[in-house]
Amino acid sequence: MIGSLPYESGYGATIAGFTAIALTSTIAKASTITMDELPSQSLNGVSLNGVTFSTTDTDAIFGGLTFGNGAFVESSASYGRNAYDLTLDFSVATSFLNFGFALSETGSPGNDGVTVELFDSVSNSLGIFTALTSGLTPTYSYEEGLFSANVGGIAKAVISFGYLNGTSKSWGLDNIEYGVSVVPLPSALPLYGAGIAVMGFIGWRRKRNTINS
Repeated sequence: MIGSLPYESGYGATIAGFTAIALTSTIAKASTITMDELPSQSLNGVSLNGVTFSTTDTDAIFGGLTFGNGAFVESSASYGRNAYDLTLDFSVATSFLNFGFALSETGSPGNDGVTVELFDSVSNSLGIFTALTSGLTPTYSYEEGLFSANVGGIAKAVISFGYLNGTSKSWGLDNIEYGVSVVPLPSALPLYGAGIAVMGFIGWRRKRNTINS
C-alpha cells in the first residue's frame, strides 16, 4: 500500500497528500443584498443578484429607509407594511438564507417576529421557520431580529411579518445573505488523484527493482 512506502522515495507522502487535498477541498460561495445597490424605488418587481422581490404592498420600498445602525438592520433598508407578505424568488437554488428585520415597536423585544415558508424549485414546501425580535434599533422605534435558515434547495421564500401579536404596522428588511454553503470540487478530481497515486506506486516499484538488480 502507498502508506507503507519508505519516505526516502518521496512518493508516499506526496501522493497521499495530493489525494487528501483533492478529496477534502471545498469552495464557499455566498451573496449579500445590502439594500443600497439601487436607488430607492418600488420593491415589487425588483430583481437583483439573482433574487426577485414581489409583494402586493404598493407602499413597499427598496432601500432608502433609515432605521439607524442596529445589529441586523442598518441605515438603509427596505420597507413595507405587515399586512402584506413579501416573496423572494431565487434564480439559482440556495442552501441558506439569512436576513435582518425590524418591526415597528410593539412592546418589549422578543414579543414579535417573522414567519418564513421556504419552497423548492417545484413549489414543494421545505418547512416553516420563525425568528423573534431580539432588541431595539438605535432609533428606539423598531424592534430588530435576525432570521437564519440552512435548508438545501431553497428556490422561494415567503416572508410574513409580525406573526405573533400582529400589532406592529410596518417592517424593515436588510442584509439578505444567500448562496451555496459548500460546493465540492468536481468529482473527477479524486479520480485524478487516485490515478497519480497509482503512477507513483508504479514508479516506486520500478525504482526498487532497478536498485535490487
